[in-house]
Amino acid sequence: MNDTDLTIINAAFSLAEEKGWAGTHLHEIAHRAGLTLGDLYARASTKQAILCLFARQINETVLRQAAFSEENNDSPRERLFEVLMARFDALQPFKRGLQAIAEDGSRDPGSAGILALQLPPSMGWMLEAAGIGADGLTGPLKMLGLTGLYLQIYRTWMDDDTQDSSKTMAELDRRLKKAEGWANSLRMR
Repeated sequence: MNDTDLTIINAAFSLAEEKGWAGTHLHEIAHRAGLTLGDLYARASTKQAILCLFARQINETVLRQAAFSEENNDSPRERLFEVLMARFDALQPFKRGLQAIAEDGSRDPGSAGILALQLPPSMGWMLEAAGIGADGLTGPLKMLGLTGLYLQIYRTWMDDDTQDSSKTMAELDRRLKKAEGWANSLRMR
């Protein structure tokens, strides 16, 4: 991710906060980012492409911070908790823009669809960051399972107005414990 991409993302999300996602236009994003339309087009030719840049930027941020270490003796659940909280921390500066995108979802289903398509592969990377493989026969099932869990926690995070994200942490911990129980019962069979 380069500085131009980050500038585009920040411009798009600040405009989304101000006027909604559906009301934000590419020429406004270019202007806010200090770019020509040609410069913007070279990096992201649609608003949906900007969301792809955003998803990649969030993944890169989390993967730089929360990469699994062989020396880490935490349980997989604890590691996954840390990785997902790092993800929510990375999303925090964009929360109001994400809320605007969600509110405009019915007027811009393409943007909602792009974010939805980006999520399972992102969750695969989150599993890898936690030292839980996302490949092989069970990899896609793990990614889809984590995607479902993440979406439930995401709703809590969107409504979490606490300074320390305590509501999000509590819900994430509760759901991960439940998922760990399911996974353990499947292994026993």
